[in-house]
Amino acid sequence: MTPYYRKHGKILDPITDDAFAEGMTTGHFANEAHKAYPVILYYSAVRNAEALRARKEQFTVADKSLMFDVGPRLKKIRRRIKGQTLSEDEFAKVFKRRQAQITTPPLPLPIDAPFMDQLIKQIDRTEAGKRVFPWSIRTAYNIVDRAFAYPHLFRLSRITWFFLPHDEVGRPRGFSIPEVRTFTGLSLAALDYYIGRADVADMGRAIYLKERGVSNGS
Repeated sequence: MTPYYRKHGKILDPITDDAFAEGMTTGHFANEAHKAYPVILYYSAVRNAEALRARKEQFTVADKSLMFDVGPRLKKIRRRIKGQTLSEDEFAKVFKRRQAQITTPPLPLPIDAPFMDQLIKQIDRTEAGKRVFPWSIRTAYNIVDRAFAYPHLFRLSRITWFFLPHDEVGRPRGFSIPEVRTFTGLSLAALDYYIGRADVADMGRAIYLKERGVSNGS
């Protein structure tokens, strides 16, 4: 268990938009530039390391979206397969093969979403070729810890959200597994967990509707 799980406990409830807004508004940020970091994690669902390595050129504006070219996703590659430890050469071959499989298209992040201006400001003040979030992994964790909990909570929240109903965009059953896999770079096995989280949320909502004697259309 990581130190952050020990401090906060393993949180299973996704962050809501209201909770995110409260953290951004009332949370402690040691530096104004730090406010951009929770924003990229919340809207993109990228891993902590994927955000930290991002450079200015990986962000471009197209129409009303900020396009984030994440690059090869940092999916964990096991050092041991079937009880055997891979040599450095074998690991390099597996990594090269897997790298081609886990590169996702640029992610469209809505420019007009709350607090996106903080992210855009941070990108604008970053020099060409430099990292947008030039902090150590410890500092990154501390930024999130002071206002929220730990970085992975943003990833859990966004991926779970994808599988919930979204009538506002004509997706009453949420987004499909292939779509979410393309956005996140997760394996099918890993996505099963998030689908389960979304299904449980739907089940709880259905109980409430049944008890109140209302239908989804009311």
